[in-house]
Amino acid sequence: MEPAWDALPRGALVGRYLVLERIGQGGMGVVYSAFDPQLDRRIALKLLRPGRGPLGPRLVREARLMAQVSHPDVIAVYDVGTLGDRLFIAMEHVEGQTLKSWLKGRPRTAREVVAVFLRAGAGLAAAHAAGVVHRDFKPDNVLVGKDGRVRVTDFGVARLAWEDDQPAAPATPPPPSAHLFSDTNNAAVIVGSPAYLAPEILDGKEADARSDLFSFCVALYEGLYGERPFAGGDVFKLRAQIKLGAVREPPKGSAVPAYLRRAVLSGLRASPSSRCASMNELLAALSRAPQRRRLRGLGLAAGALAFVSAVVLIERRRGAVCRGADARLATVWNDGRRAAVKRALPESAWEGTARLFDDYAQRWVSMRTEACEATQVRGEQSALLLDLKMECFERKLADLSALSELLAAGVGKAKATDAAAALPALDDCANGLALRAHASLPDDPAARKRIGALRVQLAKANALVSAGDDAHALELAQQIRAGTSAAGYASLTAEAEWIVARAMTQSGDLHAAEAATHQVAIDAERAGDDELAATAWISLAWDVGHRQGRAEEGRLWASYAGAALERAGGVDSLEALRLRALGFIDYDQGKLDDALAGFRRAQALLERRKLSNSTLYALVLEGVGISLEGQGKAEAALAVHERSLALRKALLGPDHPHVAFAEDQLSSDLLALGRPKEALLHVQRGLAIREKALPADSPFIAFSLSRIGFALHALQRDEEALDSHRRALALAERRLGPQGRDLAFMLQGIGEDLRGLRKPLEAIAPLERALALRERYAVDAALLGDTRFELAQAILEANPLERERARALGLLAAADYERAIARGEREAQTRDQRVGAWLALH
Repeated sequence: MEPAWDALPRGALVGRYLVLERIGQGGMGVVYSAFDPQLDRRIALKLLRPGRGPLGPRLVREARLMAQVSHPDVIAVYDVGTLGDRLFIAMEHVEGQTLKSWLKGRPRTAREVVAVFLRAGAGLAAAHAAGVVHRDFKPDNVLVGKDGRVRVTDFGVARLAWEDDQPAAPATPPPPSAHLFSDTNNAAVIVGSPAYLAPEILDGKEADARSDLFSFCVALYEGLYGERPFAGGDVFKLRAQIKLGAVREPPKGSAVPAYLRRAVLSGLRASPSSRCASMNELLAALSRAPQRRRLRGLGLAAGALAFVSAVVLIERRRGAVCRGADARLATVWNDGRRAAVKRALPESAWEGTARLFDDYAQRWVSMRTEACEATQVRGEQSALLLDLKMECFERKLADLSALSELLAAGVGKAKATDAAAALPALDDCANGLALRAHASLPDDPAARKRIGALRVQLAKANALVSAGDDAHALELAQQIRAGTSAAGYASLTAEAEWIVARAMTQSGDLHAAEAATHQVAIDAERAGDDELAATAWISLAWDVGHRQGRAEEGRLWASYAGAALERAGGVDSLEALRLRALGFIDYDQGKLDDALAGFRRAQALLERRKLSNSTLYALVLEGVGISLEGQGKAEAALAVHERSLALRKALLGPDHPHVAFAEDQLSSDLLALGRPKEALLHVQRGLAIREKALPADSPFIAFSLSRIGFALHALQRDEEALDSHRRALALAERRLGPQGRDLAFMLQGIGEDLRGLRKPLEAIAPLERALALRERYAVDAALLGDTRFELAQAILEANPLERERARALGLLAAADYERAIARGEREAQTRDQRVGAWLALH
């Protein structure tokens, strides 16, 4: 029986060659070590897999092509023949390993890697000179001998550039499931290993020498950085990343010189015409290390002089190509515009607004310059990515221009600092993956002009909604939405829809706002705008899950946001907002350990990104503090809220409404610590800020009045407390309606005050109403227990004959506190002990 083709025993004959041992296997066949008795030398024998149909002629072609190339860095082919119905090639035997194994053998310096690739590149250049295109260059197809010589091998999918006598069937793209790292060479799909193939081959087009150049640079990038340049788990994703120019950023601590990275990136461009014209041109760029100025002298003086010279050279180059951000900014935010905004704003709003504008402008200049230098000076990113970043920075500048112009005209004075704090995040422009996912501006000048005009209008609408002019913002955004929809600009349509949703939210039309925000998320998903989709999902998580108390819906939207952010490559500020929304949903449900963990993750994320001097960081600190307070750690909560207060004052000025929130939290901590006088001072400061900055019917003024009532009650000033709570309830009912969730706080305060005034019968009705609201919205168990226990005491004090009803409520309150304790609310332990003592007494 004839031995299996892939398991020939030692001593088997293939033509005149004597098989010694099997030494390797690839996509096309098996390689044996063999002996040539006629020429008395050891050879490598490659035997084609059986049943490969049209691949037989390709193997003959491989032998013919390889035999035409005589070069020390290309493996030598000696003979071609048959074994039964199978073909074989006799070629040079190399004692050594593949380049893939050589790279994995031990850590290699950039110099070592480049030296080996220069030899392989020389072999490819020789093949190209003979009219041969490899078509499947990869580390597995390069041998590194023990003698140090490098040989390119396996031209098994190569074709003569001029050959057309046997036209191949047209290649078609592989199915989406095709894995990038398969070695299968299926002629009915795409010949070659997709992870290294040029995009034109992935598209089924003909390859040329520049296709080999692309594959060579993929392999060299992998050798230098330990990872391939483009992400993507299947061929379709890989092809998309290549066409977007989405080259990975260098790993942290990479020692690859900038000139090498620039040379490699030049070969990774999607368009063949944009790459080096030849392999020799690429090899010259890889070999051309920057000339270093040699300085005479000894010791530290020479070293210092060399350092200064290097800095001067770098700065000169920066000056030549990357200056201009300051001048561009000055067209928008300059002394004249700054003075106009200052004249238009009240003094109390100017300081915080100016600080936010100046910080934004400074970061814009810094980040825009850094983006330029990453491409033009250091060669760390592609020219395409730089273009996308510059487009992004122009959009941010348009937002800055629109808002500053609006404020200078006196529009939105009451919300000037809020609007400045809400300027679109500059970090968006550093997210390469998200930028690549957006379509760049079209080539057609007329289309570019239309999109530019629409973006200017969008910036104006965004400024209007940030400044609180909801009616005009809504009108303009709806016009833009209609125009972008008609023109087919899906991403711009979603952006306009987002402004519509924000305007509806601020105007109080929550039902319409929820529907509009949901539509934004869907439209953004369809347009591939993952950042906007994530923003909309986070907004839904906050408004629906926290503000409206529909926790499970909120968690669902937060999970959608997480998926969108993952697709976008991660946007830290948005992830922090997502974690904050989830944290408050957990807090509302009494899951204090989970809430604190989420807030802490958001805090750490912002600190890593050096965003601890931001209003977002202050918002996250607020969540950390209230979670600590709920766990009974009032001292720790107080320290966190003091930090949040100081940050808000520094960023927004002492009279901003957000400062009032921090004052509220401090008052709550101080009450928990038994310091009601200090608590009253803080909440009174908060009320003064809100009465000065907000409309007289703002529900936030109601919240301040309610907190003042609780502080007065703790001081046993129940007449004043009752008046404050009743004013708060009347104001809140006008804005929130009779079923507003937060009315429960005012109603419970009224009940406690009436009990303090020894009017338990009057206390029952507001407490029953508070209980109904808290049961309806499934609030935190401890809050539910507080209301039940307060009502139980009022009922028993008003009518001792209703002892059983009162005891039933007391038992339910005890169960509530036990649930709260189980969820980490350590503060509930004291309340549980109190209700336990009351039950024992009654």
